[in-house]
Amino acid sequence: MPSSACARQGGYRWTNVRATPLLNADGSIQKWVGMNIDIDAQKRTEAALRESEERLRLIVESARDYAILTTSPDNKVVDWYAGAAAVYGYAADEIRGRDAAILFTPEDREAGEHVKKVEIARKEGSTPNVRWHMRKDGRYVFIEGRTIALRNVRGEIQGYLKIGQDVTERKRADEVLKASEKHAKLLLAELQHRVRNTLGVIRSIARRTAATSETAEDYAMHLEGRIDSFARVQAVVTRDPAAGLNLEMIVADELRAVAAHEGEQVKSVSGPEVRLQPKAAETMALAIHELATNAVKYGALSAAEGRIQVTWAIDRSGHEPQLVFQWIETGVPLATQQPRRRGFGLELIERTLSYELGGEAKLDFTPDGLRCTISLPLDHQTFVLEPASYSREH
Repeated sequence: MPSSACARQGGYRWTNVRATPLLNADGSIQKWVGMNIDIDAQKRTEAALRESEERLRLIVESARDYAILTTSPDNKVVDWYAGAAAVYGYAADEIRGRDAAILFTPEDREAGEHVKKVEIARKEGSTPNVRWHMRKDGRYVFIEGRTIALRNVRGEIQGYLKIGQDVTERKRADEVLKASEKHAKLLLAELQHRVRNTLGVIRSIARRTAATSETAEDYAMHLEGRIDSFARVQAVVTRDPAAGLNLEMIVADELRAVAAHEGEQVKSVSGPEVRLQPKAAETMALAIHELATNAVKYGALSAAEGRIQVTWAIDRSGHEPQLVFQWIETGVPLATQQPRRRGFGLELIERTLSYELGGEAKLDFTPDGLRCTISLPLDHQTFVLEPASYSREH
């Protein structure tokens, strides 16, 4: 029987003690024969092994961010530790004996990734397993791990050790950062594009204003007004380029710029809510600015009796829906013939709207005022539209 015995040098050693009696003819014990086998090294090795296993168990059990499990040669779950339960959400009795492929995402299972990882580990000893995995509740977790082949002394596969760290929060933070960087690059590219376009538009405005101005004072006044109109659009666009610009806001801004307010000489500004794409808003705002400026100099805003009415509606009577915008001035006598000189404003309204927006514009000079009708195709190039806006029945 194993026991501890006091050594001559002091201390204790493990020994295996056996005793056998020598009997007389009558069956009585003559004497005892004993044997002590020193098994101290074996016992100390066993104790060290138990301590090592206990340390390993404590490490494995406390590593809740690390999913540690073993599988059989055919990839069925054998050992399932606390970290695996915390990461994947399965209790040990729920998953032991099940195929470990259940931990892969449906996309990876369909692509056979679970089989590939085991095959590579079998051939090469181990392989990285860095990918999204799936929890019991269907949520995804990102694991940085490895699949390691477990072999016996003869080199035969006994199963696989799978160990990985849950780095989902870091992965999602990286994805957010990458998305943010991508968005920043897109914004920078858009800004560069808009700056080039803005400079181009300003150069065009400056050239055309110079070509149609008779004096330096006239040039300065018109140039300032047109650049101010363009700048008002840019201020809105830079806040949210994708949102577009509200047509009613564009009209109101241009009227306010010439000190005209609804309810006074402006009878009404009305129409359905529509939003223009940035480029279309630039052109439309300049056209409305020209109408408002002309009304101040020669039209309805130059006389106390003058009135302005601005309306727009969606016309679905034709093959494609269109926005029909009308600027109507009354209460002021104007010459009924067309102007002898074509200025920037007329060119912008009659030609630029057609060229840039595919629309049509018509100016009618009446005995008591002016009617400007602008028709624009209701499409995504010009407007920010909901899908239903294309429907003729909508």
